[in-house]
Amino acid sequence: MKALNTFTRSLILASAALVSIAASASDFPLRADDIGLTHRYTTDTHWSGGAQAEALDVVARRHIGSGKWDHLKTNGADNKVNSNHIVYGAKIRAMDAGTVVGCWRNAPENTPGSNHAKVAEGYIGYAGNHLWILQDDGNYALYAHAQPGSIPTDLCPHNATYLPSKEEGAVWTMGGRVTNGARITKGQVLGLVGNNGNSSGPHLHVHVQTGSGDPIKMKFDHGQTTPYTNQTASVNATWTLLNGKSIVGETMVWAPHSVAYWTVNNIPDERMQG
Repeated sequence: MKALNTFTRSLILASAALVSIAASASDFPLRADDIGLTHRYTTDTHWSGGAQAEALDVVARRHIGSGKWDHLKTNGADNKVNSNHIVYGAKIRAMDAGTVVGCWRNAPENTPGSNHAKVAEGYIGYAGNHLWILQDDGNYALYAHAQPGSIPTDLCPHNATYLPSKEEGAVWTMGGRVTNGARITKGQVLGLVGNNGNSSGPHLHVHVQTGSGDPIKMKFDHGQTTPYTNQTASVNATWTLLNGKSIVGETMVWAPHSVAYWTVNNIPDERMQG
């Protein structure tokens, strides 16, 4: 995704007017509830520089043997079908509280492996169906590539399929601006993971930046992580509680689960919460 110059010019004044609030760790934007008990999320660094330098792209995977993990629901499933991807349809949740300042909700899906033609033409923004949230700490969070129609209308007032005018390569779109936007609470469901905009397959893109376009490293309260390299992680891996730490690059995430009474590999559910 390209640098957000227009976004920066449009919103830096609003950011400067905010009173600084002490930083605290965020909620991970996906939960274990929405995937199988033995499935895990994995993250990857989206881009090497600019406002998205600390961005994460998140998919879900299942173990297929010998420490290898796959993103499809079953062996031999057609990779070109969005619904065959484990992460497709998982609930996207707000990492922190804030106010909606930009969005789109009805852009059509891509076929995995290629973008919809309207992306290159500039009538679908690079973030596809998305929410820009001005967080209460004064930073901006982007949640990108949600399923068409899954972002509620009370959060996003834009119901058209395509942008009203060309905005080639735009992540922040002028056509998607929102004034007097909805309030968002931490943990609120924002939409469902999809595949649209500049996206090669179903995943959630999240990043946080300042109003001037500087990247912010996201730190998460709950869940656990273990190294994940070359699509490999041991099923008996050593897991490390996040407890306010950030996630860097390729990582496997055992996301928080709604508290209940169960264990996996003799690990009680309360340990999943951090």
